[in-house]
Amino acid sequence: MSKKFGKTELTLLEEKVRKLKGGNPKDCHLSIVDFESLFGLDNEGATLLHKTFDSDKNGTIEWNELLGGLAILSSGSTEEKAEMMFMTWDADGNGSLDEKEVYQMMHSSITIAAAAIVNSMMGPMGDLMSTLSEKQASELRTEISESIQTNINNEDVEEAVKLLFKEADIDNDGQITLEEFKLHCQSNDNAISPFVEALTNVVKPITNKEEENCEQM
Repeated sequence: MSKKFGKTELTLLEEKVRKLKGGNPKDCHLSIVDFESLFGLDNEGATLLHKTFDSDKNGTIEWNELLGGLAILSSGSTEEKAEMMFMTWDADGNGSLDEKEVYQMMHSSITIAAAAIVNSMMGPMGDLMSTLSEKQASELRTEISESIQTNINNEDVEEAVKLLFKEADIDNDGQITLEEFKLHCQSNDNAISPFVEALTNVVKPITNKEEENCEQM
């Protein structure tokens, strides 16, 4: 189960945004490039995460949008999470999902999951990371993430897409509507939990070392 975002996590995220943008986070507008820097993602992963939080679809993320998205990921209902995922996956905005859209989103989610794994490794590697320049640290993160992704079989992703349509496409028309998707998620706990978990973990800015320090305070 994903950890909830508490005061400590939000404070650390606010500090990262302040450092990146050089101003009050509440007045900042975050771009896809900003998300790459904030969360250690490549463009594909940052684009997916950015789209997830861009609730008004204006191309930038305001602080309140980020907080709203975090609230849903952390403690939202299954229906709220399903609707968030659906709106993210519906690339053309036509109100339904086709196999191409789902495949692309699953592939992008793997990118985010890889970044989450890398983030979890950075805490124990803190002493090493502190000796590297920002460029070297970024290159190391990218190398580890790419290594993880190369072990993903695209055929497995295709099978996962086919299984989703088999279970969720009630009328077998090759499209999954929002209602079909929500029904599927409500009856299948694992339908979106891996994606929610990956998004949550990559956004959480606390390293293992920082968590230990917080617990000792």
